[in-house]
Amino acid sequence: GFTAWLMTEKGLSDKWARDTTWYVIRRLTAADVPFPEKKDAERLAYDILRSSYSKSHKRNLLKAIEHYMEYIGEPVSFKKPSKGRRLPRYLTQDQMRKLVRAARNYREYALLTLFCTTGLRLNEVRMLDLSDVNLSTRSLTIRCAKLSRDREAPISENCARVLKAYLDRYVEPGRIDDQPLFRSLRGSRASPHAISDTVRKCGKRAGLPMSVHPHLLRHSFATAMIGNGCDLFHLSDILGHSNIETTIIYLHVNNDAKRQAFERGVPRI
Repeated sequence: GFTAWLMTEKGLSDKWARDTTWYVIRRLTAADVPFPEKKDAERLAYDILRSSYSKSHKRNLLKAIEHYMEYIGEPVSFKKPSKGRRLPRYLTQDQMRKLVRAARNYREYALLTLFCTTGLRLNEVRMLDLSDVNLSTRSLTIRCAKLSRDREAPISENCARVLKAYLDRYVEPGRIDDQPLFRSLRGSRASPHAISDTVRKCGKRAGLPMSVHPHLLRHSFATAMIGNGCDLFHLSDILGHSNIETTIIYLHVNNDAKRQAFERGVPRI
């Protein structure tokens, strides 16, 4: 039940869901608290923070416990060790074009185009319904955004054309608007694993030098937007960031954009 909840409600991949379940079971078994209350979770968190685990492992354990406590209706939140800021990896625009051209059908083409031209998160794409796509206004309604904040996301003219072609071929007449935009072969909503696997296989087929996954495409989109002149405030809103500090990292990634901004702004003396 918990693993399935993580995949459907939190949008975690199959591997992350299983790993999170394993983290929780191991910690609760070791602490002899099969039915934890908030005070038990806080005690577990204290022990984890005092341990010699790496910062990343501590964060994973604490997040796993938060998820489990939310699942049983006793939500908690812990302050976690800082990650340290690493510059994200990304594909160039040429590599993104190569990736999209590696699609073998309209479903793959639509998925890749959405990720590369909107910067949506995996779960945001997965949870799109037919009613969330407005081709006349070229926009998407994102109802399953991070932190549960719905938002409107613009789509390009090219993305709208690709989505129309996909809908014309894959959506049967009479399908109701609240059905998923992307479905599995069995007709249910496509799983996070299935979407990630499609992206990975297309990246491999395109001969790209790194493993491609949806979040890499989000970074690639944001980096390209900065390089093409998009300002931080609009990009932060497009990406659904709650804090512009999260968006600022893309300035550090795109050195060409930084150089161009400098050349435009440097005093002429």
